[in-house]
Order: sequence, then C-alpha cells, then structure tokens
Amino acid sequence: PHLRAGSHLVLVASLASIISNHSYAAYCASKFGTLGLAQVLRLELGLQGIDVTVCNPGEIDTPFVTEENKTLHPVARELKDFAGTLQVGPACRAMMADIAARRFESIPGFKPRLTAWLGRAFPGLMRRLAADIGERGIQESTPEMAGNRMHLIFGPGKKEKEREKRRRRRREKEDILLQIWKFPKRE
Repeated sequence: PHLRAGSHLVLVASLASIISNHSYAAYCASKFGTLGLAQVLRLELGLQGIDVTVCNPGEIDTPFVTEENKTLHPVARELKDFAGTLQVGPACRAMMADIAARRFESIPGFKPRLTAWLGRAFPGLMRRLAADIGERGIQESTPEMAGNRMHLIFGPGKKEKEREKRRRRRREKEDILLQIWKFPKRE
C-alpha cells in the first residue's frame, strides 16, 4: 500500500541465489527464495508501475568475510575463489548504477557475472565444474575423502571406464573455462 507508481523496490540477495556453495545450505536457500520473491514482485508490481531490482553480488571483501575465512571449509573457499572477491567500493558503485538504471538484476564484477551466466546457461557443466573444484579442495584438506563425491554425479553402479571418460571430458571443459578466466577483467 505504501508503494505507488514510479516507486522502486530493491532487494539484496547474493550470487548464492544463482550458484550454490558447500556448507551454505540455509544461506543459499534463503537467497534462492529472495530471488524468487523478486521475480514474482517484478511481475506483480510492474503492472502498477513499480520497478524491482535484486542485487546478487558475489563475495565482497568486508571484515565479516575476513572473520568468516578463519573457519571456512576448504571446499567453500575453492568455490568462492572461482567467482572471485570484490572490493566494497567498486561493488557498491556497480550496484548503485544498476539500481539507478532500474535494471532488474545487478551482479557486480566480471567473474561473478560470468559465473552466474555459466550456472544459468550450462547448469550441468557448472555442477560438474563445482564438483571438480570441490574435489580439489577435499584433496588439499583431507585426501582420504577424495573421490567420494563420484556417486553423487554419476549414480551408483557405473563402470570405472565410463567414469574416467567423463572425468577427462570435464577436465577438458574446465581447462576451457580456466582459459576464459585469463582474459583481462572488465570492471
């Protein structure tokens, strides 16, 4: 009742509303919900002339993140590194520019935008890439756990030969994505 035509509602979610992360089940679920709410409100309020923007930043370097990193699971750290960490100033300026332009979605930073695009355009590839990144994190922290995630991707009972073939294909795709990451940042 307080919003009138010409108003603008801004919700803050996270890149976690698009891409999930290890050890963040509750956080990701709440952010997925925020994005869903923004999508519905965009449809409903748009008919009344009210704009909606949802901000989905990746990790932003704040004192909270610095403190969180002291106890962060190694797999979560590996996955967060994939999308990169932004500084507060550039992230806020980018989100404010998107809000001023009344864009529906704001994802500041090249790597977070690319990560979101990959997750939306190629969800299967992104799940496999995340599994490989997670596998590296596990190997570095607890080598005895390495390899345990294979049944989650391929299902039980698959032959090892087929698994190895898929692993090679995933690694080839990951190599292509890593080559993409070597392009200069456009921030």
